[in-house]
Amino acid sequence: MTKFSLSSLGHMSVFVVFCCALLLFTGCAVRASSLNIKRVHLIDFNTTTQHYLFRGNFPGDSHSFSYDLLMEYVRSRAQGEAGITLPEKLRLVDISLLQDLINRSELKIERDFFEKNAHVGRFVHWTVIGHPVNASSLSEGVRKKMALYTPDWDLEDKLVDRIDKLHSWVHTLSADNVPTVYYVHCSAGVDRTGEVSGSYYMRHLKWTWMKALQYDYQVEPRPINKWNQNAMNWYCWWMYYNGNGPVDCGLGLN
Repeated sequence: MTKFSLSSLGHMSVFVVFCCALLLFTGCAVRASSLNIKRVHLIDFNTTTQHYLFRGNFPGDSHSFSYDLLMEYVRSRAQGEAGITLPEKLRLVDISLLQDLINRSELKIERDFFEKNAHVGRFVHWTVIGHPVNASSLSEGVRKKMALYTPDWDLEDKLVDRIDKLHSWVHTLSADNVPTVYYVHCSAGVDRTGEVSGSYYMRHLKWTWMKALQYDYQVEPRPINKWNQNAMNWYCWWMYYNGNGPVDCGLGLN
C-alpha cells in the first residue's frame, strides 16, 4: 500500500507543481474577453477608511485596460450590493493573480497602464496557482500536520499572509487619506479569484466553508478549478486547526 508522508505531499518540488499548474490552467482556465460586470462584486469595505475591496475578472480586453469602465462597475456594485455611494476621487489598487507565462499579454496591459498612469493608482502582482492535493481526502493526522506547517501547502499562493494583508489594507487609514478601491482579479474572475475571495470570506466575514464555496460557484456559475478549490480548502483547515475557522471544511469536496 502506498504511504503518503509530509515529504511526499508537502515538500513537493515547486518546479513540478508550477509546471502542472501551467498545464491545468492552459487547458481549463476560461479567458474573459472583456470586463464583465456580472463577475464584479463587493467583498468588504470600511466607511471610515473609505477603502473598498472588490473581486472580478480581467479589467480590460485584449488591447487595453478598461479603467473608466471598471470604475463605473465598482460604483454600480457598491451602490447595488451595499447601498454605498463611492467618493468622487478614488485611487485604484489593481491586484492581479495572473501568471507570467500563461497570462503574459494581460499582465503587460496592466503594467503598461500603471506605468503611464501612476496618478490613478498602482499595480500589485500576486501569482496564484492553487494546490494539487485535496486536504479533505487525507487522514486526520497527516492533514493536521501539513495544515499547521504552512510551507507544506501555502508556499506559492501565500494565502495566510495575503488574506490578512488585504484586510489590513481595507481597514487601516492610509497616510494620505485617499479613498481606495482594491480590485482582486485573475482572468475569468472565477478560479484564482474565487480561491482568494473565498478565503477572505471565511477568515474575515466569518462565512462557513460551504457558504464561501457555494458563493464562488454562483459567480460564473460553475465550480471553481479543482486546484484553487483545494488551496482554499487547505486555508479552511489551517484556520480550523488554529481554533478560529469553519467547522465544515470536510464538506463539498470529493
